[in-house]
Amino acid sequence: MRECEGDYVLADNVWDETVWVWRQTEAPRGCKVEIVEGLITVTPLSSVAHNGVAGRVQRRLYDVVPED
Repeated sequence: MRECEGDYVLADNVWDETVWVWRQTEAPRGCKVEIVEGLITVTPLSSVAHNGVAGRVQRRLYDVVPED
């Protein structure tokens, strides 16, 4: 890796550059930082209520979706 224009790093490949930028991101507390399809995204964490509803929906689907 080499620095370019101050603190930006040019790596040997795009993945290493993306990871470097992701590590430099100062996301607010309570947010999740992810690399999705090569883009860095910052999203709020899911609430407890959301996770509870998603779990109930998932359990219902187990009963009706065929295994194959």
